[in-house]
Amino acid sequence: MACPNLIEHSVPLLIGGYPKSGTTLLLALLDYHPQLVVFPEETRFSHMVFPHAENCSCDYVLKETGVHILGNGAFHWPSGWRDYSQIDFAQYGQLVRSYVAERAATGEVLLEAVLNAYAVVTQQPKRKYWVEKTPGNEFQLGRLRRRWPTMRAIYIVRNPLQNFHSYGKKQAAGGFSLTPEKFVLRWLKSLAAWDRFTQDNPNALLMRYEDLVTDPRATLEEVCRFLEIEWNDTLLRPTRNGAFWSGNSMHGEVYQGISPAVLDKYRQELTAEEIGFLETWLAPTMQRFGWPTQARHGATKYFSPHSGSIPFRARMAFYDLTGRAA
Repeated sequence: MACPNLIEHSVPLLIGGYPKSGTTLLLALLDYHPQLVVFPEETRFSHMVFPHAENCSCDYVLKETGVHILGNGAFHWPSGWRDYSQIDFAQYGQLVRSYVAERAATGEVLLEAVLNAYAVVTQQPKRKYWVEKTPGNEFQLGRLRRRWPTMRAIYIVRNPLQNFHSYGKKQAAGGFSLTPEKFVLRWLKSLAAWDRFTQDNPNALLMRYEDLVTDPRATLEEVCRFLEIEWNDTLLRPTRNGAFWSGNSMHGEVYQGISPAVLDKYRQELTAEEIGFLETWLAPTMQRFGWPTQARHGATKYFSPHSGSIPFRARMAFYDLTGRAA
């Protein structure tokens, strides 16, 4: 099957951020804008394909990554309702294979193939941008910019107290645990990767999750200016593949639109020890983004009641010296 190239003149827009920072909400708000073709699932290329050359194949992408979800029809997940019943996944797969057959099967080409095939089967030609989001994209942006020099990127950062609370609940629901030490190291590593990418790069936009849910109009107008696209009222209605999306709250709520209701839930559920630990180690970053904290930052943190384990303190000392999370 010949594959028309509907994204040939489209610019990539990649969205990243730490898990449960609001990337899915932003994707849902961009979903139905007429100048964007938005892939409705996390492809997971950032950690499953780009770092692993052995996974750069159509078979792997169509069966193992988030792309395979398009073949599941209509169903409900904890992260919301999906309806892909109008997508012929066999045809979709043929389009992906046809696109890759004419090019080298690199991770970048495979991502283009995935987005292009989605544009074809959903009949979305001539869009200004194609959009993909996966938490962790920030770690791959430097590499991807070499393939797509004009690409745009958006990173969402969320108050770490809220972020730890929300992602911790998600991990617990899956049978995993998230310690404050592990969270601090990985959250800082994500932000440091973004900061490196944005050095001397005007095609990058950082937004706070709190701004998105408390003042969505102003925040999304800034996104429009950044992308040089027209305002459209669909930006205030979250959808997935064009269908209404009620959110992926880890607190069980179903929302009819954008809601700031979850912002303070951590106050009732995090312990004083957890809050003290996070504020002790993340005070400078919290101050950078305007989040209030009671903690003082300095050398004394290494000897405070919330100092953490010796291995953790050693890794944080490396971070303080280099700006890179070990």
